[in-house]
Amino acid sequence: MQYNILEFLKISIKVKISSFDGRIEKEDANMDNNLEKLRKSAHLTQCKLGRQLGLSQQVISRIERDISTITLDHLLLLADFYHVSIDYLLDRTKVKRNWEEQQIISAVLEEHYELVRAIEMLDERDTGLVWALIEKMLKDDKE
Repeated sequence: MQYNILEFLKISIKVKISSFDGRIEKEDANMDNNLEKLRKSAHLTQCKLGRQLGLSQQVISRIERDISTITLDHLLLLADFYHVSIDYLLDRTKVKRNWEEQQIISAVLEEHYELVRAIEMLDERDTGLVWALIEKMLKDDKE
C-alpha cells in the first residue's frame, strides 16, 4: 500500500468544543463508523471495550449509534486507546496515526526519502519484487 508523504505530515486538531459542557459536535455519521470499525478491528465487543475504558456498554453503544453526544474526555480516551488522532475519529482525516506516531513516521521518511521516492517510481510488479526481497531479508535475519 502506498501513502502520500504529505498525508503523514498533516496535523490539524480542529475540534468544536461547546464552551458550556465540553461536548463534541459530530458533523456526520462517519465518526460513528470509524469508532465501530476500530472496535471491531481490535476484536472487541462494546462490553469489553467499555470495561477496558471504564465506561458502560450502553455509553459505547450510544456513541457509536450517535444517540449520545461524545464528551471531550471520552473522545480523548478513545483516541489514546486506539492510538489514532482525534481528527481521524472525527473523520477530518484518513490518517489514523496520532501526532507522536506521525512524527516518528516523518523522521523515518526524511531519513529514507530517496528510497521512498525510488519505490514510488516503480511499477506494481517491481514494487512487489522489492517487498518480496525485503521480506526475505527480514526472515533471514530472524533465523
